Amino acid sequence: MQGECAAAVKLTYELPGLRLVLGLGSNGSCVDGRPGWLEAIISRDVFLADVEESLLGEIIASLLLLKPVSVEGDVEQYHRLIESYIIRVFREEVSRLEKLFHKNYERLLVADIYPVVARMARLQRIYPWLRVVYQLMLQRRDYYSWLRVLVQRILGVNVYKSRWIPAKSVIEQPKRARLKPFVQLSGAVKIVHIIGDIASSVSLSLLQAIPQSIILEGISRKPHPLTRDPLLLVRLDSARVATKLMQFEDQLYTITGVKRLLDNAKLQRKGMIRSAKTVEIGGFRPAVVKRYTDITAVKWLAAAIASLPLPRPRLRALARLNAEYYYNRFLAERGFHVPEPILIDPRRRQAAYSYIEGEDLIAMLQKESTPEPYRELGVTLARLHAAGIALWDSNPSNFVYDGENLYIVDLEQARDLRNMQDAAWDIAVACYYSLLYTPQSGPERASLIASGYLEAGGRSEVLIEAAKHKYMAPFLAVVPPNILEKTRKAILVAARTEENQP
Repeated sequence: MQGECAAAVKLTYELPGLRLVLGLGSNGSCVDGRPGWLEAIISRDVFLADVEESLLGEIIASLLLLKPVSVEGDVEQYHRLIESYIIRVFREEVSRLEKLFHKNYERLLVADIYPVVARMARLQRIYPWLRVVYQLMLQRRDYYSWLRVLVQRILGVNVYKSRWIPAKSVIEQPKRARLKPFVQLSGAVKIVHIIGDIASSVSLSLLQAIPQSIILEGISRKPHPLTRDPLLLVRLDSARVATKLMQFEDQLYTITGVKRLLDNAKLQRKGMIRSAKTVEIGGFRPAVVKRYTDITAVKWLAAAIASLPLPRPRLRALARLNAEYYYNRFLAERGFHVPEPILIDPRRRQAAYSYIEGEDLIAMLQKESTPEPYRELGVTLARLHAAGIALWDSNPSNFVYDGENLYIVDLEQARDLRNMQDAAWDIAVACYYSLLYTPQSGPERASLIASGYLEAGGRSEVLIEAAKHKYMAPFLAVVPPNILEKTRKAILVAARTEENQP
């Protein structure tokens, strides 16, 4: 062994073709080994630097994710060391989920072992030899029990009651004291000492001691399914999260019970400029698939230009996907009629929702120029505004009437209601949009929407704001000005009538 090193704690790991003894020392670093056996005593400062700051690229810290065969010496120091590392892993991995799921992070559930598996997936891409090591560990039943006990102790939650943990609760931890972090190490001399140790034979000896057979096998072997896609261990409160191990459609068909090969299921686009496609099979329509990255996204750019200086549409694909799920769940919890989410795929930028059997309000104009559900549209907008939500894209084609209830089927532009302008834009779009399809009776439909809005508690001030010419301007290029003006006046008349009520 190089030098005289004492270890406060020694961890023994049985790796394929290698027995590794990893020690935490206080007087420098020492390495000794022979074929099939390696003992490495790592100085406390170097060990902590890797655990707290990945200063060695987690070459050492990555081994803490394994269950040791034995622990000798100061067991409490080992517990504090692994807890410090896993707390950091949890925070970093869940923070990555927060960036992917945006506001839905509040509705995100992770399996108790998710952050550890996610870090394994990341590390095995850097160090191929870990692929074999982690795969063997994940095949052992006792490993999961060991890990869950560890998680329970660190997070202070009973994972045996539910192995799904709200992601937001992970960031609100930890509850236990951590070891002295690398950033608090004293002075430049200490840092130079650590860098010197890193450049020494410690890390090199560890890498050189790994049997070539493990490295070659790691390169050729597929990783464990969980580490191939850790999002298998993530779900939303009311929908599954898609995995990249399968095609999106295959996962959807499995969830809905539709067998593509046997039943000839297919996706059929709903309209030329719609991002939605309906899953159809023998007249049965179980789901609608929305893609947030196709060419239809161009329409939002056009809408952003046309609506100047009115409220801006949401343009980014991932932001639209996440908004749709977030406000879908928000409204469902408050009694609004919305489709059920089935499968969400933020990486492919697509999602599936249950199909609502019925007709949208634009389609209903083919049978009647002033359908009564347009009054219900006004009622729904009033309720939305009372709940503090604006739709932005309140065009009647985004509302489906099933004969009893009016469903809101498009929420990718929904947002928190900030001011009267947001509410007025909802009214204006609801009243003017149908004029693109059926100009006649537009003022009568606007009167139905406005009356329903007022009956449900909507404010007349919002209607007066919506009747201003600036809200009509984006539609001037596609609707005759005289029709727009009559429709605008219908909104204003309804508001004035309400104000003059005793």
